[in-house]
Amino acid sequence: MGTVRPRTGAVEIEPKKTYQKTNFADILVNLSVKDKSSVTRRIRLVGVACPILEYTDKKYTEERGKTIRVPFPDAETNRSFTRVGHPDPSQCAWAKMGYVPVTQYVQNVLEKQENGEWTVKLLKKGRSIFSEFAKWEKGRREDDGLDEDDAIYSGVRNSHCFRVVATATGMAAPLSVEYGVFPDSKPTPLTDEMIELLRKAGEPSPEELAEIKAQYIQDRKTYKNMPPWEDYFAYGYSIDKIFKYNPPKDMVDAEDEFVMAEPKMKYDDEDITPDLPVSSKSVKKSSKPVFEDENDDDDDEIPFI
Repeated sequence: MGTVRPRTGAVEIEPKKTYQKTNFADILVNLSVKDKSSVTRRIRLVGVACPILEYTDKKYTEERGKTIRVPFPDAETNRSFTRVGHPDPSQCAWAKMGYVPVTQYVQNVLEKQENGEWTVKLLKKGRSIFSEFAKWEKGRREDDGLDEDDAIYSGVRNSHCFRVVATATGMAAPLSVEYGVFPDSKPTPLTDEMIELLRKAGEPSPEELAEIKAQYIQDRKTYKNMPPWEDYFAYGYSIDKIFKYNPPKDMVDAEDEFVMAEPKMKYDDEDITPDLPVSSKSVKKSSKPVFEDENDDDDDEIPFI
């Protein structure tokens, strides 16, 4: 898939060995309401979501459910608000230092622009939005009135578009933004042209594709609600390469010397809690408002080291 190289304030993305320079924020679905009271985006999901662990500059205190801000040791050279963690906490420098993780989900999507054209983007958000896609899928699976050709997965060829609406509430975080997720009543089939847009954004080599496919098929044995594999699931921006584990540069060789921080109890009133992968879950929109801290918009640089 596309190769991403570290740059200050920008990244280089290489679709089919043709370089184009773009800011990280430009490839994200923009749901920020910092300058507007409400934002609506119409997106077409592709494939399945990928969960990533991001660490904030917070650590738990001895007081129940409370955290304090502790600057990252590389804060002077990396201005990002978060650090991408290792999937295995026992191998993660940030976990060993006691920083608080939060699960984010990332998925390639096609976003419908005002001029009617489609643009390849990444949707990066927490459970508040992705759980709504999962609920829609669950509702479709339980709907006995669907025809055999009707989609029951949100990211497959014959699925539907979703309108994602972000509305500023005027309240303090984490209730500062309310999200609504609304599926179209009719499907928006992926055309050859749409799949070609994904391919141009990033296409793995035949060897990489075979490896990605094999891992997906293995994962599907565990997560039964994942759709059957399609090669275009691997097209688009390379999530694994963009959101790769980034320990502190000056500590990469010294990670074995870290002492694992004693894990704190998980409290009901934690302000940040990890989520479960949505690929194994997944109906119509929730009857309750869905909130998320606007800071999750995360329009800073990709956290490379």
